[in-house]
Amino acid sequence: MDLDDVSIKILRALSEIGEGGCGDIGKKAGLPTAKVMGKLRTLKKEGLVDSRDGKYFLTEKGKSKMPP
Repeated sequence: MDLDDVSIKILRALSEIGEGGCGDIGKKAGLPTAKVMGKLRTLKKEGLVDSRDGKYFLTEKGKSKMPP
């Protein structure tokens, strides 16, 4: 699976902040919250991110898909 630019920005943001809500991720990634929310659903379905208590974080699979 190839990651698009939005997915990469979200994964990078999460790698820097550790975990956060959609607004936190959007602010760090420079993306609108609505776009982050939609993309996170896809990334979660693909197993690259997960969530607990309303906060998203990278999974091991997500960390391994991060471009260099």
